Amino acid sequence: MPRKIEHTGSEMDLIFGDTHFPFQDPRYISLLFRVLENHDFKNIIANGDIFDCYSISKFMKDPALMNIHDFSIEREQVMKFLGDISEIQPDAKKVFITGNHEYRWYKEVFKVANDLSPLLRSVGMSLPDNLENPNFGDIIRLQDVGWEFWDKPNPERVIYPLRDRINVAHGWKASKHSAYTAKNILDEFGGSWIIGHTHRYGIHYHTYKNRREVGVENGCLCLDLDYTSTPNWQRGFTIIHWDQNKRFRIEPVVWC
Repeated sequence: MPRKIEHTGSEMDLIFGDTHFPFQDPRYISLLFRVLENHDFKNIIANGDIFDCYSISKFMKDPALMNIHDFSIEREQVMKFLGDISEIQPDAKKVFITGNHEYRWYKEVFKVANDLSPLLRSVGMSLPDNLENPNFGDIIRLQDVGWEFWDKPNPERVIYPLRDRINVAHGWKASKHSAYTAKNILDEFGGSWIIGHTHRYGIHYHTYKNRREVGVENGCLCLDLDYTSTPNWQRGFTIIHWDQNKRFRIEPVVWC
């Protein structure tokens, strides 16, 4: 087992995502845990698509997989995964961000609410609060395993302000090549970003007159999924090193 490395005068954060339970890649999940066991992190962010939500996808599904990949089974696997991280890193702030696959759950709830609402109004009733204002984090009880839930400004397009320097978002765009999406995000919105969704790893820098910004596409930790035959994906995640002046350095953790 590698010895734990002490980083004097600096702090570290870790951002991972796109595990797509129950289609996670056990090889890279194991490597993630090796890093977690041998470093101390201040913030750990699960940046969306931690669940696949396979059983509630609108896309055509393999009937043979429906029973073994029921949402309740996904939840059990994810909660164990997140709970294991909490045991290893009890002092870290741990934040769970929704991705487009978790948003599948919201769309199912909205569909039920839209179907029920006219019927309930016709008899003078209203929707229960968990249908009127659904919250994925409350439903799966993330707080029970020590994680904070973040779905702001809205569950479909979530942005988490990491130390007020880096925007962490699952993302909602995907360009063809590694780092292209990161570049487009910087061009459109400015600032520094770490995004998921593309399943690619890449870094794009832009230097202005008085500052430098960076965009990171954060890879994935899942197996090849059935909706693509030749995926141009990279498995990995990101460690951020901070100094006492809030300057940061990006450390890619990518396997080739």
